[in-house]
Amino acid sequence: MFGRNEISRSFRIESKIGSGGSGAVYKAWHKRMQKYIVVKEQIYRSKNDAETRRNELEALKNIKSVYIPQVFDYITTGTRSYTVMEYIEGESFDKRLGRGKKSTQTQVIKWYGQLASALVSLHSRDVCHRDIKPANIMLTAGGDACLIDFNSAFIKGNKTQFTSRSLGYASPEQYELYERLKTSRDEPVRLKSHRRGFFPFYYAETQMIEGGGRTTQIENGSLSAGTSTVKTGVRTPLLNVLPAMNDIDWKLSDIYSLGATMYHILTGRRPPKKPAEAPAEIVGILDSGDYCGGLVDLIRKSVQIQPSDRFASAAILSDAIKTFTRKHLLSSPAETAGVATASAKTAAGAPAATAAAEAAKTSA
Repeated sequence: MFGRNEISRSFRIESKIGSGGSGAVYKAWHKRMQKYIVVKEQIYRSKNDAETRRNELEALKNIKSVYIPQVFDYITTGTRSYTVMEYIEGESFDKRLGRGKKSTQTQVIKWYGQLASALVSLHSRDVCHRDIKPANIMLTAGGDACLIDFNSAFIKGNKTQFTSRSLGYASPEQYELYERLKTSRDEPVRLKSHRRGFFPFYYAETQMIEGGGRTTQIENGSLSAGTSTVKTGVRTPLLNVLPAMNDIDWKLSDIYSLGATMYHILTGRRPPKKPAEAPAEIVGILDSGDYCGGLVDLIRKSVQIQPSDRFASAAILSDAIKTFTRKHLLSSPAETAGVATASAKTAAGAPAATAAAEAAKTSA
């Protein structure tokens, strides 16, 4: 609840649009800016947690992209903090998929390029999202994609870090790290399911393991280990998590998650929960459908099991998408509507099937 403090003086709360174990998300009217904004509440258990979150938000404030919500302010009051962000009018892609809404290939390649551009902006500041999935992407009223919810973000240099995963979208290395940390405790722990996004999730919750190299906060749900189960809110020793996290190239992990997400948006099929099964199933379904070869190649290369086999950076992925768009964008009215995809695939031929790979080589 908001008290009579800086929050209530600065904003007029309109409605609650999300909630979770760590706080709530509100739509509010900013009295000074005269516009709608989002206020994200965070409840902290230590000064270190609050300072780390402030560092993360400061990093996001310096990122300028039309495909990422702008962070306006960060306010701390007692054990709570409030992040003031741009309000994105629209619908999350998980809701769109839940309604069975189909997307054309032209739309998908447009959104793919926009989200790759968002990653370029993030990664240039050493910020990695780490939880890209349909629930964390908004489709704006203008038909553009916007990447939201940075609760799982990895900020290079921060001491307090955690790992997370959303089944079906987490990269193989992210999935493996989570499993390794989950089973490497010297005491049983309880895992945390994250529901702190702008809107309720339709498909996948974000499972999180938090810690700063010493302790972990576990919430929501239970996990038995050995002969006992830890109660909600209990803090237990966490083995050194930082070296394992730093072994992962989170930028390449983001590229995987974006590829898996675009596959879901394109086909309407959620990726397999286990990443080891994902590439073969994804490629099999894409190859068996009437999808343009260049678009298939972009997704295929993004979701490779080995990070070194993916696009080497978000910038290279973005360039590959631009190259594909320039050379092979479906342009006739029927194709734009997603009706004549088979004829587009035939017309594009072998060059379209190799456009992504060629662009990657050229950019590299």
